[in-house]
Amino acid sequence: MPRLLIVENESTPRESIAETLRETYFEVETVDNTADALLKAQANAPDLIVCDMPSLNLDGSELLELIRADPQTQSIPFILIAGRYDRNAMRRAMNLGADDYLIRPFTTQELLESMMVRLRRHQVLNEAAEMRLDKTKRALARMLTHELRTPLVSMNTAVDILLREAKLFTPEEMRDLLETFAEGSIRLSRRVEQLAFITQLQTQTLSYKSITSQGVEARLSDLVMSAINQARRITGRHDDSVTIKHGDAAADAFVVCNPPALKQALIELIANAIAYAPLNSTVFIGQKYVPEGVRVTVTDQGSGIPEDRLTRAMELFSQLDRELNEQQGMGIGLSLAQQLIDVHGGRLEIRSVVDKGTQALVYLPVVSHNRASSQSASAASIR
Repeated sequence: MPRLLIVENESTPRESIAETLRETYFEVETVDNTADALLKAQANAPDLIVCDMPSLNLDGSELLELIRADPQTQSIPFILIAGRYDRNAMRRAMNLGADDYLIRPFTTQELLESMMVRLRRHQVLNEAAEMRLDKTKRALARMLTHELRTPLVSMNTAVDILLREAKLFTPEEMRDLLETFAEGSIRLSRRVEQLAFITQLQTQTLSYKSITSQGVEARLSDLVMSAINQARRITGRHDDSVTIKHGDAAADAFVVCNPPALKQALIELIANAIAYAPLNSTVFIGQKYVPEGVRVTVTDQGSGIPEDRLTRAMELFSQLDRELNEQQGMGIGLSLAQQLIDVHGGRLEIRSVVDKGTQALVYLPVVSHNRASSQSASAASIR
């Protein structure tokens, strides 16, 4: 039985509407002011809100704005009722996300039809969201099984051999086994870091609000250099098969950030560029001041991504041509980088040309240029 919340400050029309709806198949709760309505919606979200405009204490459109701003309530269908036609008020309500705007007088049938249309549409959207969620869960379960189990198997195998046959190995053979263990450890550590940041983002313990209130100032070039070293390590390409050229035209740029989170975003972009770079090619990394702050670019000379597939490449748990290319990973990197950059008040742009390469452009708000006194503290926070 659908649950409705009726917001109406006059008792007679409020109870009249409620009684009529209860006689159909709705469970109805009523309040006489929009402040209480907001509290009730946040405590136990109804399937639909019908709000008179205006009600006591708050205007109905202000309630709508608050409902749409709260992740817990923002998808609730919302019908506004007005006593007279007001074009500006109606446009404002629709721009805020009202699902319908009824003007008195209207019939009970008109109200019911409007409610049923919104409830059916909401149900369809919920079912589609559930399907996407199920698909994501299946993909996550499949990739987690592979990505977490595979390095554990290699590590456990190396340890088992060492425990049983250590005395028989030459120093070179011992080193090979330890390298196998180290590779598994690095791969597993990266997956754990990625999943930890995804959890923080989804639970909003890491958000724009938390960074603006609790973030620290860090020198961006320090974060980039640390990310380069870490990306080299996790991709295993330490040799000269891929050259990295780092240009730093904004060496004195400071940003307010969560240093581990912003560094992780840079690691994902740089590691992605290194992993897909052909042998004997170059990955270019640059920093430059731009009108909106500072820009970091990461450019590879790989095979590129077709324009019609760029959107999919940014989706969580999406890997392009995994069945054709031998590649590790869970399809997290680009999506995670974008989310981490977003919560820093920045934006990520991806440009790609097939057979030419891909460029990631990170735009971030800058605090100041010359903050040498903070350099030591910044470096310490990155470590």
